[in-house]
Amino acid sequence: MLGDGVNVASRIHALASPGAICISANVYDEIRNKPEFQVKDLGEQKFKNVERPMRVYSLAASAPSVPLSAAQPRVGRRAILAGVGALLLAAVAYGVAKWRLPAPSIPATQPATARVIRSIAVLPLDNYSRDPNQEYFADGMTDELITDLAKISALRVISRSSVMQYKGDRRRPPPEIAKTLNVDAVLESSVLRIGDKVRITVQLIDAPADKHLWAESYERDSRDVLAMQDELATAIARQINIALTPGEQARLSNARTVNPQAVEALLKGRYFLGNLTSDGFQKAKEYFEQAIKIAPDFAPGYSGLAAVYFAEGAFVISNKEAVAKAKEPLEKALRLDDSNALAHSLLGWIHWSYEYDWAAAEREHRRAIALGPGDADVHSYYGIMLMWQGRFDETEREFKLAQQLDPLSARKYSLFGFMLNLRGDYTRAVEQSRRALEIDPNSWTAHSNLSRSYEAMGDHVQALKEAQKAVALEPGPEQTAGLGLEYAMSGNRQQARDAIEQLKRMSAHIYVSPAHAAWIYLALGDKRTALDLLEKAYEIRDRNLAWIKVDHNYDSLRSEPRFIELLKKIGLDK
Repeated sequence: MLGDGVNVASRIHALASPGAICISANVYDEIRNKPEFQVKDLGEQKFKNVERPMRVYSLAASAPSVPLSAAQPRVGRRAILAGVGALLLAAVAYGVAKWRLPAPSIPATQPATARVIRSIAVLPLDNYSRDPNQEYFADGMTDELITDLAKISALRVISRSSVMQYKGDRRRPPPEIAKTLNVDAVLESSVLRIGDKVRITVQLIDAPADKHLWAESYERDSRDVLAMQDELATAIARQINIALTPGEQARLSNARTVNPQAVEALLKGRYFLGNLTSDGFQKAKEYFEQAIKIAPDFAPGYSGLAAVYFAEGAFVISNKEAVAKAKEPLEKALRLDDSNALAHSLLGWIHWSYEYDWAAAEREHRRAIALGPGDADVHSYYGIMLMWQGRFDETEREFKLAQQLDPLSARKYSLFGFMLNLRGDYTRAVEQSRRALEIDPNSWTAHSNLSRSYEAMGDHVQALKEAQKAVALEPGPEQTAGLGLEYAMSGNRQQARDAIEQLKRMSAHIYVSPAHAAWIYLALGDKRTALDLLEKAYEIRDRNLAWIKVDHNYDSLRSEPRFIELLKKIGLDK
């Protein structure tokens, strides 16, 4: 069934518990006088993309049997439900025809459309479990489906951070979403979880035309939920006429049965990791460790644990400590499953930020892109490595790809603006930062980038204002250092020294990069102290040291022997 009937049928179907069935008023009218059916009136229901409410009934799970003549074959409950299901589809199609003309039918084995679809947005799965505590599960299933589809090189898949802006009540009509995200199709889905059963119902929509193309439901035991996502991704590719490469076919068929408690812990861990808070990091670690304990050969548990340590390394601990904790679970994850794109990206990060092995880092990042060509983050991570080497043309290519895959991520625009500042293209840097603020007015990184841009363009007053805005939004070490730098550049030497003292106080509670204070000392003209701090940063493998080749804050040190030696040590002297 295609067209509008798909939408209504799938919405009604999603209301039913696993193994049961819901029917429309049209079907109820056909069977209301048949004693073999027991139905319960669920009242009028409102469905997405359906103009008027529809009355829905639930077919009782235990319908009484009726005596059949000896000449009649005995019909079991499965056959009765199958018959009702066929009647449901026919009746729904008839009811929808009262509102719109039906779409021509296409055999289910054929692709849903001849229209070329090469980009898709997987909208957040609706949680039909009626339990708000199950939101993490719905979000986790959204993530899994996006990750699986991102493995398909011929398909552009919008990243999680962009589609999550359409979650729940923020959902917009498909044509509007298509225009904003620049996609050919959207996938609307729901998940219903009862006991050990999970059902995912999906609808493929030609977004610009707001035309329903195909719908299907997948029901599995909890232990098979990851394999079900792979199956779904393959089915979507088939429906939009995309031929999978042998490697993509292999990666979409390697999911195995997993202890459902391990999957549960994994999804909870990812949920708390996404909060990016100290409490969230701690809870995420506990859940990932729980997943590993339940299923010691479950690769995502190890890669999740490694990701927590990397996140902590960006906020609360040193890169040296983060790498020491992350490397073992990361390598374990790759031994168990070498097809994890994010794990290869993180290993590449270790190679350049800790080992200064840029060739090995490049291999890992390229491997990550080969495995997840539609993953915005793996393109961003590769671009960051290229940026530190001064390979700006290649960086711009990766950052643009990341923006296309994640068009509503303020971070992607801020990162691009940061690179343009390093490149000296300040006008375009301001444009990127302004775009980031249109998406997220509270983006401190965008204000920090604007501060750098205005400083380089000679507007010290505006540069200071932007630095102050960044600190007001996020009073952390990097923001405080940026403000201290602007104070020093504008002649406010005492306030610049106050910023250094503030960084010292912060270091008693969280990790503060020595490079941050070095910025301020350099602006104050104290090269010796700045070099001392940079050498300390090298000793503890501070990730901010990777900036020194391209960061204009260090231009006054370019001819210093100690600085030249430092560049050699980290492999950025060429």
